[in-house]
This record gives sequence, C-alpha cells and structure tokens, in this order.
Amino acid sequence: MIANGLARALQFFLLLLTLRVASSLLVPSEMGKLSIITATVSFFALLLINPIGMFINRRLYAWNEKGNAFSYLRYFLIYVVGVAVFSMLALYIVTSLQTAENGLSTVTYLTLVACSILFGTLNQTAIPSLNIFGRPYWFGILTLATTAIGLIMAFSAVYFLERIAEWWFTGLLIGQLIAGAWGVCLLRQTFNPPTSARQQLSPLSQSALQGLMNFAWPISVAVSLGWVQSQSYRFIVEHSLGLHELGLFAAGYGISAGLTAGFESMITTYFQSIFYKQVNAEAEGSADAAWHAYARSVLPSITLTAFFIIGVAPQLTSLLLSAEYGSSYQYVMWGAGAELCRITIAVFALFAHAKMMTRILIYPNLLGAVLAVALVWLLVPSYGIAGVGPALALSLLCSLLLAMYITAKFTVLNFSLKIIWLPVFMGSALILIARMPFSYLNAESTPATMIFTLLGTASVFCIFQIYLLSDALGLKEKLDNLLHAGRM
Repeated sequence: MIANGLARALQFFLLLLTLRVASSLLVPSEMGKLSIITATVSFFALLLINPIGMFINRRLYAWNEKGNAFSYLRYFLIYVVGVAVFSMLALYIVTSLQTAENGLSTVTYLTLVACSILFGTLNQTAIPSLNIFGRPYWFGILTLATTAIGLIMAFSAVYFLERIAEWWFTGLLIGQLIAGAWGVCLLRQTFNPPTSARQQLSPLSQSALQGLMNFAWPISVAVSLGWVQSQSYRFIVEHSLGLHELGLFAAGYGISAGLTAGFESMITTYFQSIFYKQVNAEAEGSADAAWHAYARSVLPSITLTAFFIIGVAPQLTSLLLSAEYGSSYQYVMWGAGAELCRITIAVFALFAHAKMMTRILIYPNLLGAVLAVALVWLLVPSYGIAGVGPALALSLLCSLLLAMYITAKFTVLNFSLKIIWLPVFMGSALILIARMPFSYLNAESTPATMIFTLLGTASVFCIFQIYLLSDALGLKEKLDNLLHAGRM
C-alpha cells in the first residue's frame, strides 16, 4: 500500500502538470477536440473492452493456477485488434453520414481512436495485473512511466510541430505503448508456466464462451448506458455551443475527474486485489462479506476526496489552468459531486460482479442515461454550459439511489452511519479551511496565498484520510503492537 501510495502521489503530480501544460499550449477549442477524441475512445472501450476485462479480472487467478493465463490473454489481444478495426469502420460510416464538423480529419480521427483502443487496453491490462500478482513496485514504476513518457512526448510533439489536439493525443499514446509493452514482458515472466501442451493452447470451449457472454453482455449494456450518461453531453455541447465552450467545461471537469480517478485508482488497486482473493475463495457468504469490507474501506475515503476538491476548486483552477480557463472553477465543483456519485455506483456494481448477477447493473445506468440526455437538452438552451454540471450530477445521483435500492434486495446493507457522517463532517471542515483565508481574513488571491492554502488544506486532508483508512489497513493494530513492544 505504501509503495502504491507513493507511486500514485507522484502520478497525481504528473497528471496535474500534464493538465497545466495542456491548458498552456492548447486553446479551449483544441481542448474541446481532445474531449471529443477521448469520448469516442471511451465509447468503444466501455462497450466492447471493459466487460471482457471485468471477466478477466474475475478469472485471472484461476487461470494462472492452471498455467494457462497467458494463453487466454493472447485470445484477448486478438479480440482487441478486432475491436480496433471495427471502431475504424463504424466511425468511417458515422463521419460519412454526419454534417457537423468537429475539426478533425477523418483519417486522423479514425487512426487515433483505433490506436488508443489498442495501446490503452495493452497498458491497462498488463500493468494492473502486475499488482494483482504481487509486483506492486513494478506496477508503480510503470504507472508513473505511462504518465511521464506521455507528458514528455505530448509536450515535444505540440511544442515542436503544431499546437493542436491531434499531436498532444499522439504523444500520450506513445507513453501508453512503451510502458504497456514493458508491462507485458514482466507479466509473462510472472505467470505460472503451462504444464502440458493442452494448457499452453487452452482452446476456448463452448461452455467457456457461454459463461463469458452471460457475464459480459449485461456489463456491456450497463457501461454503454453509463457512457451516454457521463460523456454523450460532449457531442451535444459541441453541436449546440461549439468546441470553445466544450473545452472550458472539459478542462474544469477534467480536474475533478483526474484527481478523483487517480485517488480512486490508488485505493481500489489495493483493496480490489484483496476483494478478488476473498471472492475466489468460493466459501459460503464470501462474496457478500468481501464486498461489505471493500465498500466500508473505499466509500468514506472517496467521499472525503470529493469534499476536498470542492473546497480547493478555485485554487486548483487558478494554479492548474491558464488564464483563458478562469471560469472553469465552477465546473470543478460540479465534477467533484458527479464523480463521487459515479465512483459510489461503481462500488455497488462490484457487488453484482462478485455475485455474477451483472444484469442488475442495467437499470441504474438506463435511468441515468435517460435523465442525463434529457436534462442536458433542457438546461443548456437556458443556462448554456453552466447547465451541464447540474444535469450530470443529478442524473448520477438518481442512478446511485436506484443502485442502492436494487443491491439492498440481494443483501443486507450492513453499514454504520459513521461511514457517511464522519467523512461529510471532515469534508465540511476542509471546505471551511480552504475558504477561510479569502472569506474571513480578507486575504488577496495571490499565487502564494493560493499555494499556501492548498498545501495547508491538503495536509489536513491527508491526516483525515489516514484516520479513515486506519482500520482497513490495520494501522491502529500495528501502532498498538509497537507501543506494546516499546513498553516491554
């Protein structure tokens, strides 16, 4: 956990630096183009890649015990190549029929999306698997390498060639490819070798494919609806308000999404490895117990993170974005609330994965997708880009409430109210600490004041996080043991 924490802390810094560099070199309209590209990649990845990846996570331990994990991953690679080719054909048809102009040439658009599907899947399959199989240091190193190499290559491409979204995205892809290929080499050394020729070939039986389809298709429908809920607004905003307004919103929302996703990854990477080990134990009641332990560990920490981002939104916007993006701080706050709901929904979705009841995931995402599109269409004409944040947050909140209701039908939600009121209380204190110098002390909003306030608030945030995670990480027990040993 310590190694992952240090790696993620450095990755936070690199992600923030990446956002600052991007906003300095790319004007809002180019940031809007970048948002369109990433949304398109996400659509194909969520629809066709993510469900298979979830199945792989669920079965990877068992495959490795039999010595045929790498063989199954080779089938997955062939499948991903097929998805990349399919995405190019589908986009070619769509771009041929549409009349709207997104500022991207067709060939460039298709190539970037296909390469992102290939390189991104390679990277996000190999590197997290290293952590699952007990190589956290390499996981941390390659996670950092992905971001660092991507930033260097993106900066070089944009600075020396042309300041456009296409070159920036190309640089990020190079980082994913290099670190991902490195991860594949290490992962192959980690897997147990096959003990027979049949295990080395590992033919896909009809029953195995049927089990995969039964598990994957509900997830595919659910995450596709989730994409409609959380990312389809980009195409609506581009059509209604243009790339410039989309870029302003994407930059602000991207701060929240990047910070919460980074912290989520740090927390879930550690706790999901424990979760999947407990689930694969196949003891009676192990899935329910594992999920409750996971939720009690993750939810308070993520809630506090959202409050922290809301509190320091003005400082983050001023320090991480160039002056052109000054109005984006309000989107940071809405993004924090929306991302909190999204991550909480993902926690409840993990119960369905553990119980192999993935069909129940469809209903919350269906409700959220309908509400998101309807609210964006209703609010944007009257409130402009300012209406997008409330629309996304409200739709995700409704999805979360339905997910909780459905989950409660299959298990008793055995949670103490402490996991709700304690992080909310701590988060409210963080907001007061972040705003106090400007609201009550009449301090000027200088860069030095903002940095000092941000660092002070972040320090208190870290202390609160350690306290919230102390039980799950066994810190209290370890401290008691040290004190007891010292007295002896």
